[in-house]
Amino acid sequence: MKYVLLSFLLLSGCTSNDQTLAFECEQNTGEACNKLGRKREGDEAVKLFRRACELENTNGCVNLAAKVQDKDREEALRVLKYACDRGNTDGCVKYAELAAPKKE
Repeated sequence: MKYVLLSFLLLSGCTSNDQTLAFECEQNTGEACNKLGRKREGDEAVKLFRRACELENTNGCVNLAAKVQDKDREEALRVLKYACDRGNTDGCVKYAELAAPKKE
């Protein structure tokens, strides 16, 4: 992923703020990856949120879970638990909601 995201953003006419976030994300700043993910859609957003979560950004984990919960419930639960265990209240609430037995 190194330099691929930055190159794409530089060539696609993104704002200088997006370019700065892409550079910071490439330099392993989780919050930058998370912020950039919120500006993207689909698979691109998922990749950025996953990277943010890997860099221990718990908000990135919560955002990743929201994107993948319909396709990969287990991953969503895992990253929400990770966020919750590190004090992210939203992660705890969303984990409890997703882990609760479904009522029929």
